[in-house]
Amino acid sequence: MIAITGANGHLGKATIQFLLQKVAPTDIVAIIRNPETVNEFKEKGVTTKQADYNDFNTLKEVFKGIETVLQISTIGVDIETAKQQEKNVVNAIVENNVKHIVYTSIVQARPNTIFQGTETQYHTEELIKETKIPYTFFRNSMYMEAIPELIGNVFQTNEIRYPSGSGKVSFVSRTDIAEAIANVLTENTHQNQTYEITGNKAYTFGELAKLLSAEMKHIDIADTTFREELIGYQMPVDVVDLLVSMANGIKVGEFSYTSDTLEKLLGRKTLRFEQVCKEFISMLFKEIHLSGIKSGKITLAFRRWQKVSVKVGNLLHTSIGLVEIRKIEIVDETDITDKDVLHAGFANKKQLLQSFTHNSIGMIFKISVSYHSADPRIKLREQTELSGKQFADLKKKLERLDNHSKQGHWTEKILLTIKDNPDLHAIGIAKLTGFEKEWLKLNIRKLKNLGLTISHTVGYELSPLGKSFTENLLNEK
Repeated sequence: MIAITGANGHLGKATIQFLLQKVAPTDIVAIIRNPETVNEFKEKGVTTKQADYNDFNTLKEVFKGIETVLQISTIGVDIETAKQQEKNVVNAIVENNVKHIVYTSIVQARPNTIFQGTETQYHTEELIKETKIPYTFFRNSMYMEAIPELIGNVFQTNEIRYPSGSGKVSFVSRTDIAEAIANVLTENTHQNQTYEITGNKAYTFGELAKLLSAEMKHIDIADTTFREELIGYQMPVDVVDLLVSMANGIKVGEFSYTSDTLEKLLGRKTLRFEQVCKEFISMLFKEIHLSGIKSGKITLAFRRWQKVSVKVGNLLHTSIGLVEIRKIEIVDETDITDKDVLHAGFANKKQLLQSFTHNSIGMIFKISVSYHSADPRIKLREQTELSGKQFADLKKKLERLDNHSKQGHWTEKILLTIKDNPDLHAIGIAKLTGFEKEWLKLNIRKLKNLGLTISHTVGYELSPLGKSFTENLLNEK
């Protein structure tokens, strides 16, 4: 039996998803704090147990009969509380004679680091070693998926304001880590090993800025300025202290180590940082421009096409509602004025032209656009209850999509993957489902058109309608 603590977090859910491809669901125990998340695991046939990390007695009960534990670490703003919570987990594991502990730590964990979160995880590593139970430590670098939260909506200013100096980070994919952990949990060749889990290359925030845009700059602001800005966002002081210590840790190289260990554990190449940046750029630019169209600040769009793909009068479904195509004309680069650039939502002409780099062939179309009205799909997707007829109608529509696809029955697989991995980006969903990324993105739009999914700046989730539909689907089985 394999138990996963923190199973309702992103890493825990993704690991369970990969484990289900290797072992029976009855061999997995998901340990959670929040009882509201029980159903999503039960639907897969996974055993769920609730425990409070502050209560040793509840922890002692959930590990009965468990042979292997994945202990997902806690990064708390209160270091002493976090240490005690992790100690409670370790002691409960010892009490139940568990045979193997896999623990998620932090890259190059050691004493006396600047980043506050490292102290807890190094402390837990030492506790685990003292138990003499065979262990495997996953010392993870920073997740690629956390970049949007780390740098914010940088395209509005073309600046990354972060006090990291020239320090580098070996960003790594959380989905890749989850797959590697699932491999280790189901193999017997990793005992008493410490794995440094990183990307294949480390990047400064200046290099990150250039990957996002040629015009983007990294502004190495002072710690005091960073602190003031965070407090201005109404963040608690202890959270601010943790984030400032992270930036300072980056500055001195605490997250710069690189290793090919993850590729060896996976038996393949890891997800490339440049690829994730491209995905982030595409989604974020789209949302910024759509917001501008809704407010009326953006009235133009420029596209390079071999043939025009819209008509005057078309109403396009977007995340902000229906956008109307009012005028289309072919122009040359030299015809684009500074006023056009401004009305298209770009800082300068060079930035606008760079938006065509994915398509160097074809003519440039200048398209006048305006916000038309709310998207009727929004009202549809907010529906929380389905009648028998509505459920049957949706099933028929999905069956038609399946029947007309060379991929076969794909709709249910993607809906359930999004359900189990909310906010996961297209690359991660592609890895979990085996579908090609661009095909996947195109076809998730079809599910969105039925009101079943919601697209975010990065990632997808089921709409209330989608959740109701999948619940009915699973109950039917």
